[in-house]
Amino acid sequence: MICKNGGVVSGYVAKGNCACKCAFGYEGENCEIVIPCKASHPLAPRCHKYHGKIIGFIAYKDCSCLCNEGYYGKYCHEPKKCLNSTLEVTCLNGGKVTGTFGKCMCICPKGYHGRDCGRAERCRSGPRHRPCLHNGKPVGTYGNCSCDCTDIGYHGSHC
Repeated sequence: MICKNGGVVSGYVAKGNCACKCAFGYEGENCEIVIPCKASHPLAPRCHKYHGKIIGFIAYKDCSCLCNEGYYGKYCHEPKKCLNSTLEVTCLNGGKVTGTFGKCMCICPKGYHGRDCGRAERCRSGPRHRPCLHNGKPVGTYGNCSCDCTDIGYHGSHC
């Protein structure tokens, strides 16, 4: 009988009770199977409690958590921070991504709104943020405002 991976033969040939006593982390008739890290490993409950599963092999002493997408850390307990241009959200017009994985959102600069900062706000005043005079109407979108003086008898950039 040959025991592998540091296993030791025990028993007596004459009595017919020879068997391999396997080294830590191995099992099987000849200690040929490397035992994977399992749910009974002390690390497993923490991996599962958060956002991961246990991987590795006991014999190699490399049991660790494999984190689900969007998480990291020894126990997969840290949500990844959002980055600009992720699959979740891409912020336009100078918007900045904030939040954590699964909850990413954009903080839009002045004059823009919407999930991705892609919609410019309608003008509430004329050019250079000055009011339209004589009942002129502000038209356009943020950064491109003008005053509509049509039909009120005035003209000029602010009526």
